[in-house]
Amino acid sequence: DMTRLRGKTSEDMYQNSSKRVVKISSQSVMLLDPLGNEGCYERKIMPNWRNFLKMKGNEEFRVDWKMERLPHNKQMDSSSCGVLMLKFAEHYLMSGEVAVHSRSRWAATHRNCL
Repeated sequence: DMTRLRGKTSEDMYQNSSKRVVKISSQSVMLLDPLGNEGCYERKIMPNWRNFLKMKGNEEFRVDWKMERLPHNKQMDSSSCGVLMLKFAEHYLMSGEVAVHSRSRWAATHRNCL
């Protein structure tokens, strides 16, 4: 709905639709943005993540962390990002594996289940 978007920058909208997962075992931060704008995030996310670890004082986690961009098709509509992110998070938490679906029909089907 365009009335909700007024006054927001495109960066605000991207931040609302992206998903980040931290994988401690591989020292990586996984990023998925259904709109395909992952490149906008690395400059902000990685310094913030390193500062967080520094504040926590965990020496074993102070290594060179990397950003992983998850492969996916670009979202083709303006309304399925929430459904895509919820299903992605559910699948990842249940299986520990990354599975990305970006088809509008798939999103519409799962939106009805939520």
